Amino acid sequence: MTGLHNDMSAMNAGADEQGMGPSSPALEGLEQGEAKGGFSFGGFGLMILVVALAGGVLAGMRQLGLGPHAATAGAMKIEAQDPAKLAAAHKQVMSDLSTARVEMQVPYDRVRTNPFRTAGIVNLPVVQSSSTEEPTDLNAMVERARLEQQKRLESERQKQVLSLLQSLELNSVLGGPSPVARINNKIYRVGDRVEGLFVFKAAQGRAVVLEAEGQEHRIEMAIGGHADRRGSGPR
Repeated sequence: MTGLHNDMSAMNAGADEQGMGPSSPALEGLEQGEAKGGFSFGGFGLMILVVALAGGVLAGMRQLGLGPHAATAGAMKIEAQDPAKLAAAHKQVMSDLSTARVEMQVPYDRVRTNPFRTAGIVNLPVVQSSSTEEPTDLNAMVERARLEQQKRLESERQKQVLSLLQSLELNSVLGGPSPVARINNKIYRVGDRVEGLFVFKAAQGRAVVLEAEGQEHRIEMAIGGHADRRGSGPR
């Protein structure tokens, strides 16, 4: 384009030298048209360059998997299966499960028994005593031990009652509708508890009746320094 402009300038200069004067309007229009045509050709080339670059970028994106559909996941297609095949597969699975069943580790008749009961205690053998006593089982042994302990406690309690009874001394007795007795220098009325163990039941002349552990005991005033104490047994 610069060369063409130089040629036109040279032609104008030649015309001036030949006495033709300034270039004609036609030549000026031609020069301007060439100039405008050159400008349009440059814009068109720029557009072609941009299109080429865009095409290259798109081609590169497709090569790298970044095309316009790269981010969209393909829809999963589930194919419908034949109902006959599904039924056959179900039967096969059930057959495999039935053949692979684990055998029971505990018999069924033992499961219904009490797991907390020891078989040895349920079927205890009869123990033969070396003495002439009859054979006994565990329940009889427990009952016998309980009775022996109860007798031992009753015997100890009875000894305690008799020991405390020997320590009681009847000082005086006052009969009437509301008897009063003085025992060990303490005043008691009917119904009072004596020494925390006996209960003052009644007054009989020069004696009183005390009750302890279901047994009645009679204490009389001392005669000649000796007090009479008698027990009437359980009531």
